[in-house]
Amino acid sequence: RLRDLTDSRGKITRVVIMDGLDELLQLSPRRELGRYLQWLTEFQEVESELGHPVIAIATARTIVMDRIYVPSQTVVIKLEDFTRDQIISWLDAWNQQNAEYFAAHNLKLLSPDTVERQQELARQPLLLALLALYDAEKNALRNAQNLSEAELYERIFHSYLERELDKDNLPVRPDERKPLIEQRFRELSTIAIGMLNRGRRFITRQEVTADFNAAEVHRDPAGPGTPTGADDAVGQFFFLYRAQAQDGNTALGEGYE
Repeated sequence: RLRDLTDSRGKITRVVIMDGLDELLQLSPRRELGRYLQWLTEFQEVESELGHPVIAIATARTIVMDRIYVPSQTVVIKLEDFTRDQIISWLDAWNQQNAEYFAAHNLKLLSPDTVERQQELARQPLLLALLALYDAEKNALRNAQNLSEAELYERIFHSYLERELDKDNLPVRPDERKPLIEQRFRELSTIAIGMLNRGRRFITRQEVTADFNAAEVHRDPAGPGTPTGADDAVGQFFFLYRAQAQDGNTALGEGYE
């Protein structure tokens, strides 16, 4: 029980973070989830009456806020993009943390001037990290001055797929490496287009399978190969979610986000 975390010897206010309300709303067909914040409010009221005060925090993307009832007096905080000063501070920490690696590989530090050429990406913390990782390979971002945004996106994702392939420790011959990466890139692209066309940020197993069959991306482009299952393909890039009824037995749907 949550109240068991309370130290009876002192006054402690617990903080509970409910992360990913937007994912829950998009993956479950239950309309009553739009009252989720109301449920949290009622939970706080009950705990307060029992002498166990708690602060409940729910995180969600703004894209789903029109589907959520927000009780009165709810404090809403919108996380803004990084400012230039915050980007510089992040880069200082990145360069300091990786100084030895850069020196050992004869790489230059990632400068604000290099990053600011990609301001739309750099303002987002996660995308800024992707830019930094991309530049950590032969200062690729520094040398990408003449690339269009689309070309840069493609190279970043190829770099990501290469790292994921290395992490898998698969016995891949040098001549198989490029076709395998291209195959995974096509799988990722097909999944992303499937979400975009359906106007959602998730996609079901059945939909992935149908899209793969229609686009013929489930086989090695270098020649005949073993068909790639939806779970195998999606597992390379996304988390797998299974939404179930409260009794845990009846599956309401399953998909990827």
